[in-house]
Amino acid sequence: VSLVANPEGVNFATSRFSIARGAPFDSLNLRVRCARFGVVRCCIAELYFSVSRFVRVNGRPVRWQSLMATVLDHIIIVAPTLAAGATYVKNALGVEPQQGGSHPRMGTHNLLLSLGQSTYLEIISVDPAAPKPSRPRWFALDALSPDSPPRLAAWVVRTQDIRAASACCASVVGTVEPMTRGSLSWLITVTPDGGLPLGGAAPALIEWHVESHPAQRLTNVGCSLVKLEVHHPEPPRVSAILASIGLDPPLHVQQSDGVQPFLVAHIQTPHGFRTLSAA
Repeated sequence: VSLVANPEGVNFATSRFSIARGAPFDSLNLRVRCARFGVVRCCIAELYFSVSRFVRVNGRPVRWQSLMATVLDHIIIVAPTLAAGATYVKNALGVEPQQGGSHPRMGTHNLLLSLGQSTYLEIISVDPAAPKPSRPRWFALDALSPDSPPRLAAWVVRTQDIRAASACCASVVGTVEPMTRGSLSWLITVTPDGGLPLGGAAPALIEWHVESHPAQRLTNVGCSLVKLEVHHPEPPRVSAILASIGLDPPLHVQQSDGVQPFLVAHIQTPHGFRTLSAA
């Protein structure tokens, strides 16, 4: 069984799905639903397998459950310097972020804050001690000026098969790139110009190559992410992308009052509920 579709705005054409040879199955139910959201069409292919069944994606056998299942991994604050970002988080949440490390390929470094066993907050900025990379830095860091205020700018979702998931929306999230920070390694989507997918309304995708999630290495300071709000002038456009990557649980995209997308994170802290936003 193969599926190839070319919906407007979300690209499924680069993925072919087929039953892996020798995979056990009793029956296959293929259903394709096409829904039009304003100027964006989202085609969602639903294949129903038992837990043990596999499919092939571009020739590689993977579990179907791993193809389109993504969960929130971390949220990102961009800042002109780590010191400025740390001050912003301290004032907003009443807690201190801890030291992270450097990203050699991007010429950036970070600070981190635990938001649970598998979620965290990242403060990221250009590393003045690192050589300038040959490509644009990620998360639109090259666009920051020395007096830019720190802000919640991006979010990242985790998947077990980043190439399968990103194939649905490569024109939005960018290409899959290998990254490292110290002993950690992962794959992540980065746009060609280093910009934020849909101005930050759409997430980057990440696939960790570690035994345990990096958040488990962080000190528990009593913070947890309660809710993430995504605001965009065209909510159906963002919703179509989130549906295409199987975000679980689904996230309600809200209509923004202006033309610029923005994020709001509601966080439980030792000092009560606090929020982080784009300003």
